[in-house]
Amino acid sequence: MTNEELLAAISERFDQNDARWDQNDARWDQNEARWDENWRQLTDYRRQLEENRLLLQSNRRHSDVRFEAVEDQIERLVEAIALVDAKLERFREETNRRFDELRPFS
Repeated sequence: MTNEELLAAISERFDQNDARWDQNDARWDQNEARWDENWRQLTDYRRQLEENRLLLQSNRRHSDVRFEAVEDQIERLVEAIALVDAKLERFREETNRRFDELRPFS
């Protein structure tokens, strides 16, 4: 093998290695682009998750306030029913007493 043939073989081998390095660089670039996109999506998901957490927290507070208001209304309704029930019971007793007073006259 002559020097020119040897140099040509070495040069061809270097060209093959350069082509493989270029392919590997392209793959690394693709992988890096995918990682960047995945990181961007993850960051977006985390942001959305935080927004949803804050929204749920706000809704929870609002719901707690509404439930407290409903509980207050129920307590007032129970008290009103108790008052009406007591008033009705007094009316029954008074009516029965009056009927009992009128019975001797019948």
